[in-house]
Amino acid sequence: MSTLKLNGATNGSSILKAPDTGSTGQIFTMPASTGTLAKTSDLLSGITDNSNATAMTIGADENIGIGVVPEAWHSSGVALQVGAGGTVHAHTTDERIALISNAYEAASDGNWYRNVAGLSGKINIDNGTINFQTAPTGSADGAVSWTTYFNMSAIGRVGINKASPDARLEIVSATETALHCETTVSGEYAFIAKSSSSNSTPIADFRSGSTSHLKVLADGRGLSQYTARAWLNYNGSGNSIRDSHNVTSVGDWGTGNFGIYITNGLANTNYAAVGMGQDERYLSINTGNTAPQGGRLDFECHLDNGNWSDQDRNCIVIFGDY
Repeated sequence: MSTLKLNGATNGSSILKAPDTGSTGQIFTMPASTGTLAKTSDLLSGITDNSNATAMTIGADENIGIGVVPEAWHSSGVALQVGAGGTVHAHTTDERIALISNAYEAASDGNWYRNVAGLSGKINIDNGTINFQTAPTGSADGAVSWTTYFNMSAIGRVGINKASPDARLEIVSATETALHCETTVSGEYAFIAKSSSSNSTPIADFRSGSTSHLKVLADGRGLSQYTARAWLNYNGSGNSIRDSHNVTSVGDWGTGNFGIYITNGLANTNYAAVGMGQDERYLSINTGNTAPQGGRLDFECHLDNGNWSDQDRNCIVIFGDY
C-alpha cells in the first residue's frame, strides 16, 4: 500500500484539494491530529477533470508517474516519470542523478530498455562528473546500449569521445573533423582540425575567411607562404634523394641538368627558388621550364668556369603560394 502524507504547521490543519464528479473541485480539510476528513467548500478554479483521468500515479515501489503509470524501475533508484519517456532518476544510496529521455532501468534485471520506439538520451551527474550518453533508435521495450560522447570531470576537464580527459579539452575522432571553429565576421579567423594519415591532407588548417594561411600535415610539416613549399637535398653524382619535402622524384636530363617533380604543385608562377651546390658549384633555374605549378622545376649545376657538373650535394628550396 502507498501512503500520501501531508505535513502542515504544528497547530492547524492541512488542505487537500480534489476534483469531484461535477464541473468544479472541492476542498477537504485534514485535521491536525485526530478527527474526520470534512468538505469545507467548493473550489471554483484550478484543475478540473470531468473524465476522472489519473493525473499522477504513485507506485508501490515509490516511483511517480505524471500522466502515465511509471515503469517498473530497478530498486537501486527512484524515478519521477513525466509522460511517455521523460524521467528524473536518482539513486537511493548515493548522490547520482540523471535526466533521461526514452529509457528506464528495469526492475527485473537492472538493464536499460526504451519506453517507446525511437532514440534515447541521458545526462548523468555522478560525484561531480557530468556526462552525456546516447543510444541508437530501436523499438519500444527494446534493449538500450549507451555510448558516452561527452564527459566533464569534477575538476573541469572536458572530453569529447574521451572517457577520462587529460587536458582542459580533449577531443578524439577517428572518422571525421575533430574540431571546426569559424566565424562569419569578415577578416576573422577559423581553425579546423581533422584526422588524416595522408601527408597531402592537412590535420590542421588556419584560415582567414576561405584563405588558408597555414596547414599542418600528418607528418608535422607546415604549408604556408612563409614556409618552404618544397625542398630537396639531392646527390647529383649518385642520382638519389637524401631527404626532401613535397618532392616526388628527380629526373636526370644529363650532366648537371635535372628536374624536380613536385608532389603538390604551387598555385602560380610567382615563386622564389634558391639553390646551393657543393664547394665552388652553383645552381640556376632552367628557364625552359618555369612552371612548378605544373609539377616540375628544372635546375642546372655549373662549375665556376661555366661547365655543367654532377655534384654530390645539391640543395634546393622553393617558396610560393600553395
